[in-house]
This record gives sequence, structure tokens and C-alpha cells, in this order.
Amino acid sequence: MLLTCTAGLPGDAFGLSALRALGWRNYWLSWDGAEAATDGEPPWKMAILLSRAMTRNAMVAFFSATVPEEASMAWTVTGSGFQCRLRARHRWFFQRDSLGVRCSAEPETVALLFDDAVYHWTMQSQAAVFSPAGRPPPPLNYEVMRALFETSIPHDTFQAVVDETKASAVSGLLIPGVDGAVAGVAMADAVFEAAFLEALEVEAKHAGVRFTGPGPIPPGLGGRGQSS
Repeated sequence: MLLTCTAGLPGDAFGLSALRALGWRNYWLSWDGAEAATDGEPPWKMAILLSRAMTRNAMVAFFSATVPEEASMAWTVTGSGFQCRLRARHRWFFQRDSLGVRCSAEPETVALLFDDAVYHWTMQSQAAVFSPAGRPPPPLNYEVMRALFETSIPHDTFQAVVDETKASAVSGLLIPGVDGAVAGVAMADAVFEAAFLEALEVEAKHAGVRFTGPGPIPPGLGGRGQSS
């Protein structure tokens, strides 16, 4: 099995051009091999590998159908991390009045984002939002999460959302590409970016997966840096 990490993105395949224009560093991940899932999503072995890499240095928030409808709109503690619901301001978005979100640093929990019953990875209706480990989850809201899917919103609106994610200590995000067969990654934090790329290589080695990485990150190209 092969995991490939490539710097930059092909065109705007992931709808991340606005983030790139604002200084975020983008990568795309692809996987191949006899164990690759036929429906596009990564096989469980690759899902665990990616989740371990994500959670080595971060909390990961993602949409989850397992968050009860009656759950609080504020983050509450669960056995595997945190959960909340985001009130949807537009019914068309997932055709739901509120959206379930989990946040965890446990790889087995985070890996569930690749196989959710409602927020399907293969339908590009899933997202993973990274924030610093050991801190409370970021105060995400509906507009921030919607912006991950709405690629045509006005630039000034997107800028406001990005400013809010920066204030919320969001380090980066991962979203599926077409059919979920690849993933796009955007990094706002240079320190987390370097740690995530290193974690991918380490976890691939531990899993017995061949890894092709993007090479060293050029100095000064690590995004807008929020390490402080």
C-alpha cells in the first residue's frame, strides 16, 4: 500500500484556493494498493494511519451522526472527547436543523469520520478541523463549518470566516476530494504543518505503508504561523 503527500493542489479540486490565497499551505493525500476500498474512502488501515497522524499533535473536530439530537449547542465532555451540535441557519445544508460535531484526540474515534452514516466522506460532506492538543476544542460555529463546503461565497465573507478560525486557534483542516478517493489538507500553522508531515511519515512506517512525502518545507513558507 502506498500513501502519497504532494505539496500544492491540482487546480481547485478541493475548493481551497481562497485559503491558499490567504497564505495557508495546501497538500493533497492519495492512497493506492490492493487494499484500497472500492467506494473511494480509505480502507480502515489507512483511515487509522491518517487519524493517528492527525491526533499526534492535535485535537480533531468532525461531523458525526452519533451526536444525539438533544445534545447541547456548547461543547460537552464525552468518554472519547467532546461533542456539540451546531444550529444550521439554512435547512438546505445537509437538510438538517442542526449538525452533530465531535472533537477528539483518540485515533479510533477520529477514524470514524471516514465512515459516518450521514456525513459521508465519499460524498464530500465531511471535514476534519485541527486545533492544538491539550486545549479546549475551538469555538466552531455553523458559518465556519459551512465555509468548508461553500466554495463560491464572497471573498470578504470568507476572509471573515478565516479570521474567526484563526482567532479560534484552528491549525488546519482536511477534507475529501472527488468520491473521497483523495484528501486535501490546508495548514494555517507552520509548527503544526511540520509536525503533521512528520507524523504521516512516522505512522506510515509503523503501519508498514510506503510513504512518498513532499520533501522539506522551505523556510518561510509555513503559512501564517500561530505557534505563539
